[in-house]
Amino acid sequence: MSSNTVEQDSLQSLKGLPEQEWSTGALLFGEWIVFPNVSLNCFIAGERIMVISQVIPGETPDTSQTIQTFLTEQPPTEATEEKVRDFVGFIRQVVGEEDLPMSRKQQRALSSGLMPKVQFGRNEVGLQHYYHWLEQVMAARSNNDLDRLFSQSATVTA
Repeated sequence: MSSNTVEQDSLQSLKGLPEQEWSTGALLFGEWIVFPNVSLNCFIAGERIMVISQVIPGETPDTSQTIQTFLTEQPPTEATEEKVRDFVGFIRQVVGEEDLPMSRKQQRALSSGLMPKVQFGRNEVGLQHYYHWLEQVMAARSNNDLDRLFSQSATVTA
């Protein structure tokens, strides 16, 4: 278990407030996927920190490069600098020593051909939506198809 503590703005704090009173900080909470290969994560660890992750595909499906950029909303102060550095180290460790090695193992398992089809579980709704969108974008045959897709509601059908 990590000793790293991360404070978060609460989306619950917006409940019942008119939209014009919503706090920008609370809206930044979470992970935002920018199609097709960028994610943005916002945390508070002494200072508000934005982690921008970009996955660059390699020459084969089982190779890629991940670039992470850490930005603070304000320059860390003497009082917050250590907490920011600890958090950056924590995220680098989680991504570099846990997430990426697990992804490599999953890719090797999928590449084995043992399982011809994989379905994401119920707890991976965000990924399900992402891949439904990806399938629809890849199936588009024209710019008109893409225009229709992107002008539809944010709800994607399976």
